[in-house]
Amino acid sequence: MKLLSRLQARIGRSWRHARARASFRHIAGPRRFDLADDDAVVVVVVKDGAYHLPYFLDWHRGLGFNKFVIVDNLSRDTTLDIAKASPDTIVASCSADFSRLEPCIRYYANTLYTRGGWNLMVDVDELFEYPRAATVPLRMFLRNLNAQGATGVIAQMLDFFPRRFADLPPGIDFKAAVDRMDRFDLASIVHKEYDDPDIGFSYFMAQNTRASRRTNFMFGGIRAAVFGETCCLTKHPLFRHTADVIPGEHPHVSRPLHCADFTCLLRHYKFTGDYVARDLHRADHDRFDTDEYALRAARFRDRGVIEFHRETSVRYQGFDDLIARGFLVAPPPDSAPAPSSDTPYSTD
Repeated sequence: MKLLSRLQARIGRSWRHARARASFRHIAGPRRFDLADDDAVVVVVVKDGAYHLPYFLDWHRGLGFNKFVIVDNLSRDTTLDIAKASPDTIVASCSADFSRLEPCIRYYANTLYTRGGWNLMVDVDELFEYPRAATVPLRMFLRNLNAQGATGVIAQMLDFFPRRFADLPPGIDFKAAVDRMDRFDLASIVHKEYDDPDIGFSYFMAQNTRASRRTNFMFGGIRAAVFGETCCLTKHPLFRHTADVIPGEHPHVSRPLHCADFTCLLRHYKFTGDYVARDLHRADHDRFDTDEYALRAARFRDRGVIEFHRETSVRYQGFDDLIARGFLVAPPPDSAPAPSSDTPYSTD
């Protein structure tokens, strides 16, 4: 029976990969990026991302990323037009059902169009940030990772929200929303060891190693407090693109990786744009394994706009403040390379 089960699982996995792979089409831009060891590409799979995409691109260009792979997944808005207008961008489409084939879609988004270098696998409502970005250019940051022998970086995802959602002007764009959504809350975060077998997807981390045991998993946060979600806040978004790495096998994990001795930040702006209508639509039409959309949709149907701010919420004071609060892990002082003449980080 075990042999039969393994055979069925293997056939099912092969079928899912074949179906996902067949759904990809190159739309615009180069056919492939061949990256140097100290270069990186941002890879995003997006559906109806026209609201987020322009500032998402601007933000990451400001960090030093200058190559993008944008995979459109059945958008009904102008996502494809925005993507095709972006320079140094490979644009592809994928018609597979993301809610059923997410790992396979992420795998091919990250492997079909790039070779070598580093991949940053993020969602369109996430803004990546690495330590000392104001003084350490991206290429130097990547060279430092290479020198350490790291092949992956753990990031903690932090949900941002405004003092009052009711004060946000109607039709506010994503950049303006980011400027106003300057609050976060750490009170409902649960910390777990990286190798904790009680983590439901611990199987996927078994092949990963870490340079520091301080880099662990976090769950919960403001979405746990407001909606009762048991959401995972820890991801492995930045990884060295080598032949043996399996990107996105789980939404939060790639493997096998040797993770650096510090953590990065994913500034998460899930509750921007028409987020109530978006979550209601996904709860009604998509078939994700998690119940997060159903939980949020139930609260939205019951109460409409929900305010997140509470006594434990604080204003964002920067990357170093999150290190001081124990949310992020700082790199050792002697791991910082000397600044170079490369363009420093800017979000202007």
